[in-house]
Amino acid sequence: MKTVTFFHSARVLVATGLIALSSLAVSCKDNDDAYNAPSFTIENTLINEPKEGQEVQVKFSTNRDWTVTSNADWVSVSPTSGKPGETFSIKALPNTGGERTATLLVKYGTKEVSLTVKQAGGGNAEQPATFSGMPLADFIKKYDTGSDVIINDDVRFQAVVISDTQANNVPSLKNITVQAEHAGISVRLNANNTFKPGEVLEFSAKGAKVTRFRGGLQIDYTGINDGIKTTGTTQQVSPIKATLSDIYAGKYENVLVTVEGVQFKRAGGKLNTSNNKTFFHHLTDCVTEAPESINGISVAISSHFPERETTVSDKNGSITGIIAKGEDKGKTVYNLWIRNLSDMNLTGTACTAKSEEPKPATPAKPEEPKTPATPAKPEEPKTPTTPATSTGGELFFSAIVDAKGQEKYIQIYNPQDKEVSLIGYSVKLDAYGKNGPAKEKSILNLEGTIPAHGFIVIKNPAAKLYSGNATADKVTYFNGDDNIALFKGDVLIDVVGTWGTRWINSENKPAAEKVSLHRKASVTKANPSYNEAEWERVSDNAIALLGKR
Repeated sequence: MKTVTFFHSARVLVATGLIALSSLAVSCKDNDDAYNAPSFTIENTLINEPKEGQEVQVKFSTNRDWTVTSNADWVSVSPTSGKPGETFSIKALPNTGGERTATLLVKYGTKEVSLTVKQAGGGNAEQPATFSGMPLADFIKKYDTGSDVIINDDVRFQAVVISDTQANNVPSLKNITVQAEHAGISVRLNANNTFKPGEVLEFSAKGAKVTRFRGGLQIDYTGINDGIKTTGTTQQVSPIKATLSDIYAGKYENVLVTVEGVQFKRAGGKLNTSNNKTFFHHLTDCVTEAPESINGISVAISSHFPERETTVSDKNGSITGIIAKGEDKGKTVYNLWIRNLSDMNLTGTACTAKSEEPKPATPAKPEEPKTPATPAKPEEPKTPTTPATSTGGELFFSAIVDAKGQEKYIQIYNPQDKEVSLIGYSVKLDAYGKNGPAKEKSILNLEGTIPAHGFIVIKNPAAKLYSGNATADKVTYFNGDDNIALFKGDVLIDVVGTWGTRWINSENKPAAEKVSLHRKASVTKANPSYNEAEWERVSDNAIALLGKR
């Protein structure tokens, strides 16, 4: 038996890098969390098995009872549960095919972490896969017309599953991504996925719909129960080496790629702090600029990803994942869906962008990172006592509409003579109830761009009166004593109300109850301290304030 340690041996290689995972929150399911939070420490999260297969002891420490499961039948685990101080061993079967990976899911108390097992391929590892039926590339060329196509032909194709639903960094449990050679397609299933990475599937496409769902290529099997079957074989798919230029040129979609020499535009914070939203972290190689029609490339992290509380790295290196194409507000977006943490090999020194952005008042490099990395709770007490210096170039609120019922809207205006990227900006709601401030502040991380002297409107999800373009979000769940703020990164830029305290008037009543606010035309810049003189109050026909200065 081999033991996983920091040293490398000839037969078992283990990636170094100490991780320690612990919970910062008290769980009602684990009564002593308040005194001793669930923790898990392991020296290695990646285990490399030789093609012959062998037993490996996995050393770790935790202060909770634990269980472990494997998502692959070629990796056995023993024992599958234990107590603090106990460990488990894994054993891989001999591999005569291509290189393959498996995920081990370790649950400890109320938390969980995934480990990756990678096994070298056998003698046939370099042999290309052979698929029957129509080549997937030909299928896509014929049926991807840009419009919905219901397939009436009796056509079949085969492809390999490259997504890993059990690892849980996927957009939906009903979606998988498959690949054959350098062609790939997203598949919408009729039921939750049970297919495993590496399985070769055969698709009977008759009756299915080929579509561009939110800009991404997809074949939809909704309502079809028997259109997909497993062939009983597996195939390892090696990632394609791609550059940002390749991706922006549209060379790859729904295939496994490795992008080298990249880093996150904004480091620090967590991969995802939400319980129901996917976070997108923009990437850069410090050289390649996205075309005007493309809103860059991001690493996508689902709210269900077990390791979502991992800190966003400040290093440079390579990232492997499934490249997906989408569309947002008229622009193409590319998202890289990693399967697990080992897909991010970031160990080098971060690059520095060239000073080729002499655009006035547009610090593009700091503002482009998506702010999901901003921790929700620690940052909320930020007050306008130390605001960044506001200039005429900053975005600002131009209208806060509180009409009848749920007709609530927030409008943001761009006073500049050029388009501004919204990446890095966020709107936050500091809400108050009968018992004081809400436990968590609502945050909307803005995306896309805002045109010169243009607007964006955010609406209550139940609002119906405004017919223009608007983003629905619960950040509009405000009342007359709540505060609304515009942040750029961690810095408060503009505010309506008294951030950090209940917004009340001299009579100790809500300061803006059942009234809409419109920024006077004479105001040309943001203000991190609310000034009543900058606003006019509107009682009737407040919806008319939207879409105009």
